[in-house]
Amino acid sequence: MTALERHCRWLLAAYPAWYRRQRGGEILATVLEASPPGRSWPSPRDARALLMAGLQVRAWRNQRLTTAASVRQAVLLGAALALAWTISADLAGQGASLILAWTHTTALHLDPGYWIAADALVLAAVAAAWFAPRPAAAALALAAAAAMWQYWGDRITVIQPAGLLILLAILAPGRSRLPRSWLWLAGVLSAANLLDQASGVLLRVYHVINPPLSAVPWIILGAVVLWAAVDARPAVAMAIWLTSTWLVFNLLSSIDDLLSSTGGGSQGLVLSQPSYLSAAGSAVLAATAIWRLRHQAAL
Repeated sequence: MTALERHCRWLLAAYPAWYRRQRGGEILATVLEASPPGRSWPSPRDARALLMAGLQVRAWRNQRLTTAASVRQAVLLGAALALAWTISADLAGQGASLILAWTHTTALHLDPGYWIAADALVLAAVAAAWFAPRPAAAALALAAAAAMWQYWGDRITVIQPAGLLILLAILAPGRSRLPRSWLWLAGVLSAANLLDQASGVLLRVYHVINPPLSAVPWIILGAVVLWAAVDARPAVAMAIWLTSTWLVFNLLSSIDDLLSSTGGGSQGLVLSQPSYLSAAGSAVLAATAIWRLRHQAAL
């Protein structure tokens, strides 16, 4: 394989896999034939044409869904991302407690063993949104919500994940599943959050690995915002994830502080400025992505 052919194949990745299987060889042969001898890259014009045509094919494929179906998938993905993020943080916290206990630096303070089953059910419900039959996915999400409400932490902090699981159960029985090409979003966000939270017990490396891990969600957010030109659904999902992860968490924490306060020190329910900014940013992102999604979707 020549350098020109190898680089052309890289550019062909702009097309979806099914299109490359059907037309990839024909497109590659055309570009190679049109390129002068001795070149290792196609001309800027040919490279731009390959990228734009590939993105147009991907956008065309997304237009086969109605706006309602696209919004359903976007909300379903947003709930799955938020749940994966929440559970990865909980698993990291429990793992950190185990590490500190094994190193005898602190006493062992673990929740009852039921948290393992509750977290496992939530992860199974998230995976079921992609892989399980739709009725089974809905039933698993409801079972996970019941388990979390019964065993997972206090009732204030469990409202958000339990509500997301109920939303998952409502949306899962729809006609179309989540595309498997979106799995990397949940996987990368969960892995980054898990490592970021767990790195707190590794003081020597915490300041080295924490900054890049903390930047991962923002990098993904930037990627899906750019990708909204082709498919706006992940951008809508990220807006939902932002809202449920930061704004709702801050709101519930403020309620918890208000309920637990004694005496006249409480000034009422007050959200921090970052929460206002997160809410405003999420609203702008969601509105822009939904506007774009309506233009992409079928009538």
